[in-house]
Amino acid sequence: MATIPFPSHATPCDVSAGSTQPLWTLPPADIGPGQLAENIETDVCVIGGGLAGLSVAYELCKVGRRVILIEDGIIGSGESSRSTAHLMPALDDRWYNIMSVHGLEKARLVAESQIEAINRIGEIIRDERIDCQFERLPAYLFHGLDKHHKDFTEKYIEKEYKAASEVSWLFKRCSINRSCSHSGY
Repeated sequence: MATIPFPSHATPCDVSAGSTQPLWTLPPADIGPGQLAENIETDVCVIGGGLAGLSVAYELCKVGRRVILIEDGIIGSGESSRSTAHLMPALDDRWYNIMSVHGLEKARLVAESQIEAINRIGEIIRDERIDCQFERLPAYLFHGLDKHHKDFTEKYIEKEYKAASEVSWLFKRCSINRSCSHSGY
Protein backbone atom coordinates (compact mmCIF):
# COMPACT_ATOMS: atom_id res chain seq x y z
CA MET A 1 0.00 0.00 0.00
CA ALA A 2 1.13 3.51 -0.75
CA THR A 3 1.13 6.32 1.76
CA ILE A 4 -1.26 9.18 1.11
CA PRO A 5 0.88 12.30 1.12
CA PHE A 6 -0.12 15.06 3.50
CA PRO A 7 -1.57 17.78 1.25
CA SER A 8 1.18 20.25 0.38
CA HIS A 9 -1.21 23.18 0.88
CA ALA A 10 -2.11 22.19 4.46
CA THR A 11 -0.45 21.79 7.80
CA PRO A 12 -1.97 19.50 10.44
CA CYS A 13 -3.82 22.46 12.03
CA ASP A 14 -5.27 23.48 8.66
CA VAL A 15 -7.45 20.39 8.25
CA SER A 16 -10.32 21.91 10.19
CA ALA A 17 -11.77 25.22 11.22
CA GLY A 18 -10.59 25.19 14.85
CA SER A 19 -7.49 26.63 16.43
CA THR A 20 -6.33 23.49 18.22
CA GLN A 21 -4.88 20.32 16.70
CA PRO A 22 -6.55 17.00 17.52
CA LEU A 23 -4.13 14.08 17.54
CA TRP A 24 -6.03 12.37 14.73
CA THR A 25 -5.24 15.24 12.33
CA LEU A 26 -1.54 14.47 12.28
CA PRO A 27 -0.22 13.20 8.93
CA PRO A 28 -2.15 10.04 8.02
CA ALA A 29 -1.00 6.47 8.33
CA ASP A 30 -0.46 4.20 5.35
CA ILE A 31 -4.05 3.64 4.16
CA GLY A 32 -3.82 3.28 0.39
CA PRO A 33 -3.18 5.17 -2.82
CA GLY A 34 -3.60 8.92 -2.83
CA GLN A 35 -5.01 9.15 -6.32
CA LEU A 36 -6.52 6.85 -8.89
CA ALA A 37 -4.04 5.29 -11.27
CA GLU A 38 -6.78 4.01 -13.59
CA ASN A 39 -10.51 4.20 -14.20
CA ILE A 40 -12.58 2.28 -11.65
CA GLU A 41 -16.10 0.96 -12.07
CA THR A 42 -18.23 1.31 -8.96
CA ASP A 43 -21.86 1.18 -7.88
CA VAL A 44 -21.63 4.24 -5.65
CA CYS A 45 -19.20 7.11 -5.28
CA VAL A 46 -19.27 8.72 -1.83
CA ILE A 47 -17.87 12.25 -1.69
CA GLY A 48 -16.34 13.15 1.65
CA GLY A 49 -14.39 11.10 4.16
CA GLY A 50 -15.81 12.50 7.36
CA LEU A 51 -18.03 10.59 9.75
CA ALA A 52 -21.11 10.84 7.49
CA GLY A 53 -19.29 9.79 4.31
CA LEU A 54 -17.47 6.93 6.00
CA SER A 55 -20.72 5.74 7.58
CA VAL A 56 -22.54 5.73 4.25
CA ALA A 57 -19.65 3.93 2.53
CA TYR A 58 -19.51 1.33 5.32
CA GLU A 59 -23.25 0.61 5.21
CA LEU A 60 -23.23 0.32 1.41
CA CYS A 61 -20.29 -2.10 1.50
CA LYS A 62 -22.10 -4.22 4.09
CA VAL A 63 -25.01 -4.71 1.64
CA GLY A 64 -22.69 -5.70 -1.20
CA ARG A 65 -22.29 -2.46 -3.12
CA ARG A 66 -18.98 -1.58 -4.75
CA VAL A 67 -18.06 1.76 -3.24
CA ILE A 68 -15.35 4.30 -3.82
CA LEU A 69 -14.88 7.16 -1.36
CA ILE A 70 -13.32 10.43 -2.48
CA GLU A 71 -11.91 12.90 0.03
CA ASP A 72 -10.19 16.11 -1.03
CA GLY A 73 -8.05 16.27 2.07
CA ILE A 74 -7.45 13.79 4.83
CA ILE A 75 -9.88 11.08 5.94
CA GLY A 76 -11.64 12.31 9.07
CA SER A 77 -10.67 15.95 8.54
CA GLY A 78 -13.01 18.93 8.43
CA GLU A 79 -15.85 19.05 10.93
CA SER A 80 -15.41 15.38 11.87
CA SER A 81 -11.91 16.16 13.15
CA ARG A 82 -13.36 18.64 15.62
CA SER A 83 -15.69 16.12 17.22
CA THR A 84 -15.34 15.60 20.93
CA ALA A 85 -16.12 11.94 20.17
CA HIS A 86 -19.24 11.95 22.31
CA LEU A 87 -22.54 10.80 20.91
CA MET A 88 -25.76 12.10 22.39
CA PRO A 89 -29.28 12.88 21.26
CA ALA A 90 -29.17 16.39 22.73
CA LEU A 91 -28.67 18.77 19.82
CA ASP A 92 -27.03 22.19 19.53
CA ASP A 93 -30.24 23.51 17.94
CA ARG A 94 -32.15 22.56 21.09
CA TRP A 95 -35.38 20.57 21.14
CA TYR A 96 -37.65 23.52 21.83
CA ASN A 97 -36.34 25.25 18.68
CA ILE A 98 -36.80 22.11 16.58
CA MET A 99 -40.33 21.68 17.93
CA SER A 100 -41.29 25.31 17.30
CA VAL A 101 -40.08 25.18 13.68
CA HIS A 102 -41.00 21.61 12.68
CA GLY A 103 -43.60 20.45 15.20
CA LEU A 104 -43.63 17.67 17.77
CA GLU A 105 -43.91 14.69 15.39
CA LYS A 106 -40.92 15.73 13.27
CA ALA A 107 -38.94 16.52 16.40
CA ARG A 108 -39.69 12.99 17.59
CA LEU A 109 -38.41 11.61 14.27
CA VAL A 110 -35.18 13.58 14.76
CA ALA A 111 -34.81 12.18 18.29
CA GLU A 112 -35.46 8.62 17.07
CA SER A 113 -32.87 9.02 14.32
CA GLN A 114 -30.29 10.31 16.82
CA ILE A 115 -30.93 7.40 19.16
CA GLU A 116 -30.86 4.85 16.32
CA ALA A 117 -27.58 6.32 15.01
CA ILE A 118 -25.96 5.91 18.43
CA ASN A 119 -27.30 2.36 18.67
CA ARG A 120 -25.97 1.58 15.18
CA ILE A 121 -22.52 2.88 16.08
CA GLY A 122 -22.58 0.59 19.13
CA GLU A 123 -23.53 -2.38 16.90
CA ILE A 124 -20.70 -1.65 14.46
CA ILE A 125 -18.19 -1.36 17.29
CA ARG A 126 -19.37 -4.71 18.66
CA ASP A 127 -19.60 -6.50 15.29
CA GLU A 128 -16.25 -5.24 14.02
CA ARG A 129 -14.60 -5.75 17.42
CA ILE A 130 -13.34 -2.17 17.52
CA ASP A 131 -11.41 -1.42 20.69
CA CYS A 132 -12.37 2.21 21.28
CA GLN A 133 -13.66 2.43 24.85
CA PHE A 134 -17.25 2.98 23.66
CA GLU A 135 -19.56 3.24 26.64
CA ARG A 136 -22.90 4.78 27.45
CA LEU A 137 -22.69 7.55 30.01
CA PRO A 138 -24.98 10.34 31.16
CA ALA A 139 -24.77 13.64 29.30
CA TYR A 140 -25.20 17.01 30.94
CA LEU A 141 -26.47 20.39 29.81
CA PHE A 142 -24.85 23.01 32.01
CA HIS A 143 -25.98 26.50 32.84
CA GLY A 144 -23.57 29.02 31.27
CA LEU A 145 -21.55 30.91 33.82
CA ASP A 146 -19.78 33.49 31.68
CA LYS A 147 -20.65 36.49 29.50
CA HIS A 148 -20.74 34.31 26.36
CA HIS A 149 -23.58 32.17 27.73
CA LYS A 150 -25.66 34.70 29.66
CA ASP A 151 -28.86 33.55 27.90
CA PHE A 152 -28.22 29.99 29.08
CA THR A 153 -30.19 30.42 32.29
CA GLU A 154 -32.03 27.97 34.49
CA LYS A 155 -35.25 29.06 32.73
CA TYR A 156 -33.63 28.13 29.40
CA ILE A 157 -32.61 24.73 30.73
CA GLU A 158 -36.11 24.10 32.08
CA LYS A 159 -37.58 25.04 28.69
CA GLU A 160 -35.20 22.60 26.97
CA TYR A 161 -35.91 19.87 29.52
CA LYS A 162 -39.69 20.23 29.01
CA ALA A 163 -39.33 20.08 25.21
CA ALA A 164 -36.92 17.13 25.36
CA SER A 165 -39.33 15.24 27.64
CA GLU A 166 -42.09 15.70 25.06
CA VAL A 167 -39.82 14.56 22.21
CA SER A 168 -38.58 11.22 23.57
CA TRP A 169 -39.09 8.71 26.36
CA LEU A 170 -35.32 8.79 26.78
CA PHE A 171 -35.44 12.31 28.20
CA LYS A 172 -38.31 11.52 30.58
CA ARG A 173 -35.76 9.70 32.76
CA CYS A 174 -33.82 12.94 33.17
CA SER A 175 -33.96 15.38 36.00
CA ILE A 176 -32.86 18.92 36.70
CA ASN A 177 -30.34 19.22 39.49
CA ARG A 178 -30.70 22.80 40.71
CA SER A 179 -27.73 22.56 43.05
CA CYS A 180 -25.35 22.62 40.10
CA SER A 181 -27.70 24.00 37.41
CA HIS A 182 -27.59 21.19 34.89
CA SER A 183 -30.01 18.72 33.41
CA GLY A 184 -28.97 15.11 33.40
CA TYR A 185 -29.56 14.02 29.83
